[in-house]
Amino acid sequence: MRGAARIHHAFVALLILCGRKSLAAETHIADCGACVFSKRTTPDNNIALVRSGSCTADCTGRLDLSQQGLTAISEGVFDGLSGVTELVLAENSLSSLPSGVFGELSSLEHLELQDNAITALPSDVFAGLSTLVTIALSGNTLSTLPAGVFADLGALTYLEISDNSLTRLDAGSFAGLARLSALLLDHNSIGNVHQSALAQLKALQVRRLQRSIDAASPLTPALDLVIAAQPKSRVCRGSI
Repeated sequence: MRGAARIHHAFVALLILCGRKSLAAETHIADCGACVFSKRTTPDNNIALVRSGSCTADCTGRLDLSQQGLTAISEGVFDGLSGVTELVLAENSLSSLPSGVFGELSSLEHLELQDNAITALPSDVFAGLSTLVTIALSGNTLSTLPAGVFADLGALTYLEISDNSLTRLDAGSFAGLARLSALLLDHNSIGNVHQSALAQLKALQVRRLQRSIDAASPLTPALDLVIAAQPKSRVCRGSI
């Protein structure tokens, strides 16, 4: 009996210790209405964004989750947050985004993803974001843009993809961006530009590709690309 009691006590102590470790591995980041956002260390040593609480329409306005060292976003973490208008995930360490992760942010206007480590975008990552006005993707490691990745963004006016590793602009890279007026692509390594890559951008006023086009790559004159020596910039919506 004493041996069984010792085993029981040891098992209980182990459960308590594991519970403490789990709690220690989860850190509060922000509250939005009754919705609580935290970061949790996963068994594979990712730092994942998670949420708890009653996440309803009372989570509105700006949601700032920047500078938290996040390396992953849990699927469904933004589901039901129809009142959020600005989402800031800048200056984390995200290398990828789940497909459709922003799909239920039906009022989102501004999305900041700059200064992460994103290597690729799922083709549906921005699906359904018909109210989105600005996207900042500078300071990542994107090498290509999937055809149609921006197709649902009919309201988008500002797109910054500076300081990435883009090597080409394909025919469908910017499909659907009828209202886009500012496109920043400087500080990439673009060596192949399809002649219709920018053809649909009828509202485009600012096209910045300084130090982006490979000098050895022939450009199609019909693109009328503006290659100007301008300083690098962050997201400055008011100055465009």
